[in-house]
Amino acid sequence: MPLESVLLLLDNSSHSLNGDYPPTRLSSMLSSASTIASNICNSNPESTCGVISLGGQVDVLCSLSDNLGSILSCMHGIAEDGSSELAKGVAVGLLALKHRRNKNGRQRIIVFVSR
Repeated sequence: MPLESVLLLLDNSSHSLNGDYPPTRLSSMLSSASTIASNICNSNPESTCGVISLGGQVDVLCSLSDNLGSILSCMHGIAEDGSSELAKGVAVGLLALKHRRNKNGRQRIIVFVSR
């Protein structure tokens, strides 16, 4: 598989507590994000993945890393917080991808939105 640097932007705003995806949108989002992160890290040993939360204040929960355990553990403690800051999150994601370790691979930002 190709070398990739992927950032997962997770919307943990108040909209993520809706129960239309059982049990909530946030838990469904976290399970999908963990599946994507594990596939990215297992596809190529040099591929990296990071996590940014968009609710309330934009926070980089895990910078680009190839350690799957740290990526999954940072997603474990995400809680609902305020409104979504999508534009700021994408700007922070682009800045994080600009300063990545390995500049040879593809860059991707995957956004999970709860609207």
